[in-house]
Amino acid sequence: MAGDWIPIHQETPWKREILAISDVMKMPRREVFAIMVEFWLWAQAQSVDGRLVDAGRFVMERARNVEPDDEGRARRR
Repeated sequence: MAGDWIPIHQETPWKREILAISDVMKMPRREVFAIMVEFWLWAQAQSVDGRLVDAGRFVMERARNVEPDDEGRARRR
């Protein structure tokens, strides 16, 4: 469909939010960016009015497909 797209600015992979998540999650910046794009696509497909209804922690963790290991580092499933 024509409306099934999300805008991504050319500076998004280097935005301070992406860098901060990368630092906190102890993950490469590029991987964080890819995970965020996947998550934004998933979130857009799941919402009608921009709100994720009934999207608790379990659903969000499954959507981003990342879980912490025993040392708190992010690990892809």
